[in-house]
Amino acid sequence: MFKLIKKRNGQAAPFRADKITSAIYKASVAVGEQNWQMANALTKEIVERLGKKFKKGALPDVEEVD
Repeated sequence: MFKLIKKRNGQAAPFRADKITSAIYKASVAVGEQNWQMANALTKEIVERLGKKFKKGALPDVEEVD
């Protein structure tokens, strides 16, 4: 799994799964479904998929995280 991610401004920053969780949670709140557990579960799935998509030491662009 990668440790860094390339931000939109081109700088490398530490990869933080909690930022994904926060974004998912905020989206759930926006649609009236405040569900932190769902956000955590989806984050785990995303991180698992990213681990398969990118090799260790890769520097993916933030836009590639899907």
